[in-house]
Amino acid sequence: ESHIFGDGGAERTAKEMELDFLGDVALHSEICQLSDKGQPVVVSRPDSKHTQYYKAIASKIVAKLWPETKLPSV
Repeated sequence: ESHIFGDGGAERTAKEMELDFLGDVALHSEICQLSDKGQPVVVSRPDSKHTQYYKAIASKIVAKLWPETKLPSV
């Protein structure tokens, strides 16, 4: 895994800019390889930790845009 902003860097930057921190998905070779094949990790590896990170971020976005929406937990 590789954190392009350093470990915890994205969250620090969001706080400095007074923005909501949605989540952190480190670069990982599996995500890159699957993406290059046209297979999103959320589809090809639905139970992976990477998929859970993306789902958690998506849930936060939906909650911000449509706060009245009831979402299943991820």
